[in-house]
Amino acid sequence: AAAAAGPWVLPPARGDVAARADKAMSRLTDAIEGARAAGAEEGLVGRSEALLARLKAERDLRNAAAEPEAAPPQEGALLPASYLHASGERTSSLIDCLTLRVDQLDLAFEKCAETGVPASILAAVEGTRMQVKAAHADETVAEEERKAKEAAALAKANRKKKGKGKK
Repeated sequence: AAAAAGPWVLPPARGDVAARADKAMSRLTDAIEGARAAGAEEGLVGRSEALLARLKAERDLRNAAAEPEAAPPQEGALLPASYLHASGERTSSLIDCLTLRVDQLDLAFEKCAETGVPASILAAVEGTRMQVKAAHADETVAEEERKAKEAAALAKANRKKKGKGKK
């Protein structure tokens, strides 16, 4: 008896599946252009374009769900100097990294819904999406606290300067 298949798992943004998907999208793009140039039946071309849009939406979902690669921290720093995302974009802070990931995940989910990506695929990534949103919310609070402390320290320093100037 064959083992029951487990839940669907999102393939990594970089790897064999992603490379094959990119190659297939490139071939499909070329085929669509060739079919248009040859005056192919519009319904067939439309179905091919819909498939291409779905493949691109799935690629965007893979890229958005992928953990970004952190550049090594500079000497004395606790956090990485930058983050390289699977989409090719680079962010320079954790808050910017998480903001980009939230935006990319939301947009990818929207594109997937529009192009007919099965709900089971979206469900497999929903946990990642919620984790990234929670991390973003936590980092937003931490960032606001850091800014408030910096502002308070600056105000205190300015008061000390003014106090010394009066003597």
